[in-house]
This record gives sequence, structure tokens and C-alpha cells, in this order.
Amino acid sequence: MSTEEIKKQEPQGILEDGRQDEAENLAPEDVPKPKPCTDLGNAERLVEKFGHEILYCPDIKKWCVSRKGRWITDPGGRMNRIAYKVARSIYDEAKDERFTSDEITELKKHAKKSSSKGGIRAMIDLAKWLPGISVPVGLLDSDPWLMNCQNGTLDLRTGELKAHDPNDLITKLLPVGYDPEATCPVWEATIDKLIGSDAEKIGFLTYGVELENLNSKDASTFIRQMQQAA
Repeated sequence: MSTEEIKKQEPQGILEDGRQDEAENLAPEDVPKPKPCTDLGNAERLVEKFGHEILYCPDIKKWCVSRKGRWITDPGGRMNRIAYKVARSIYDEAKDERFTSDEITELKKHAKKSSSKGGIRAMIDLAKWLPGISVPVGLLDSDPWLMNCQNGTLDLRTGELKAHDPNDLITKLLPVGYDPEATCPVWEATIDKLIGSDAEKIGFLTYGVELENLNSKDASTFIRQMQQAA
């Protein structure tokens, strides 16, 4: 058998020094592909990069952004700036040397188109309806036992202070931090004036204060009982 015939029978992708050609060794699913060069692809880019800090509330037709421990409605400025960053990041995608020259050219063209006013608006509009972004207004501030302070979120059931968590969907924030060692001389003086040092009544009154965020029926019952005890 001639040398030429032997070479024809050698497995494809084997180099002269016996090494496997890396390009030939890659399975089709291992070859990277750029994200779609579409408005929807841009919306997916936006959610992938910033989904943890944005929400859309269809009931009020407003975007909300996470800021300093709570969600606030965004008049448009923050969302636009996020979209600008996403559009510019497409130029960075085009620097990936694993893509073909045609794919890189398409990405560069798409980056320019995405930076237009229409491209920015389309990106933001389509992102509203992607999974995990749209939240009904009824879910905001829905847990009455969470009190949001400057230094964290206080669970009124356990007295535990935890780090701010966007998943709590809180929009309110007290202007002070929680201090478990803090005293309340004005409150204590008021209680002493009203009911003296009766520990049972003091505990009952404290429970009544906790009813503030609960239903009005419980609060009304508490007030009647306090009037009877006075």
C-alpha cells in the first residue's frame, strides 16, 4: 500500500505530529454562538445583566428599580441608562474571537442599530414580559411583619434583623436604623402615665401596637378592650 493510500485512510483531524485538531474535536453544540441580533435578544441581554435590580409593575405601568434597600418607581432615567449599557456591551460581544467573521460583522451592525432611540425603546418594552420581571402591585409590601430600616429588614415576628433583600418586594424605608439596645423614654413615660407599672397591661398594649399593620377588626377589638381596662 502506498504512502498516499495510507494517508487517505487516516482519521480526519489528526495532525502530522499525531495531535488531534482541536477545531475538528469540538462537538457542534460546543461551538459558541452569539446571542440573537434582534430586539428580543436585546431584551434578554438586559434581563440577564440587570434582572436582579429591575421590576415592571403592569398595574401602574411603571418600572421599579432596586435602590438603597427598597424598590422605587423609575421615571425613565435609570432604565434608559441600563439599556444604553446593554447596547454598548454588544460591541464587546463582537470581540469574541471564537465567532466567525460574518457573525462578528453582524454583531457590530446590530450594536449600532441597538443604540438608536428605537432600539433602546424596543429593548425596554420587550423586557417587561420576560420571566421574573413583571410583578403585580399587590405583591409589593405584602408582608406586614417586615419593617425596612436603614441598616436592614427587621422581622417583627422573630426580632431578627436581616440584610435588605430585593425578593421581599419592599418599597418603604424608615429614616432610621434598627438598634436593639435603643431605649424609648418618651414611650415608657406615656405608658406609665396611662396604666402605671402593670406588666400584663403593658404587654397587652405592646401587642396592640403590633396590630397596626393587621386588619381593622383586630385593631378595633383591641381598642375596645383597652377602653374597658382603663
